[in-house]
Amino acid sequence: MGFPGTASKCSFGCQDCLLCGAKAILQGSSPVEPCQPGGQLSRVQFATGQPLALQGTTQDRLYFLTEGLIKVGTSLPDGRQQILCARGPGDVVGLEALTTGLAPATFTPLTPVQACSIHLRDIRQVLRTDTDTAFRTLSHVLRELERSWGRIQDLGLLGARERIASVLLDLPRDREHPEQILLPFTREELSEVTGLTLETVSRHMSWLKRSGIIQEEKGRILLRDHQALSELAAEPARSVV
Repeated sequence: MGFPGTASKCSFGCQDCLLCGAKAILQGSSPVEPCQPGGQLSRVQFATGQPLALQGTTQDRLYFLTEGLIKVGTSLPDGRQQILCARGPGDVVGLEALTTGLAPATFTPLTPVQACSIHLRDIRQVLRTDTDTAFRTLSHVLRELERSWGRIQDLGLLGARERIASVLLDLPRDREHPEQILLPFTREELSEVTGLTLETVSRHMSWLKRSGIIQEEKGRILLRDHQALSELAAEPARSVV
């Protein structure tokens, strides 16, 4: 489990946070201010590799990520594993558990992670009474649904280079420098996410760099030509090799 945060201050404004809108509702049901120790909202931290939730196990908390990166992965009974995506600040972990009570995937920090956390029973109470928080929650659900449909479309319609471009555009951004894509994956993991071979991923990443579209640095990618990368991601498949 995560452990309470200390002196760090949340960098998100209330207009960006799913949970800030819940404070007034929660305050009315507890003598403790929601964000203070003992309140329903808590700042938690997870070390690199320390899962927020494991696929198929009981999940009783929702997390709004404020710092760090996580990878979302799934596995089959025979042990085969698949990385689905990466998520970062502004994303929510645990929405699926609102109805099932179970984690649909394994959420593993790739870097130290900070998040605001709330028990599912408390957020359910808020959703029943506060339309603004309910709308924000629905917006997050619809965004994830749109991302999922996009991934399905990419796998069926896009060629190798276009598929890589699409995955890069979906990766978390540096909030202070939006032109910088945070790249938490190794080449091997990127090939797993895109469904391509390692050699194919390496060849097309090299092409993107030679073409001046991206500049790769340790742990991140600098977007040199956002429009060109976006146009690539929208092109129909020509080749998958």
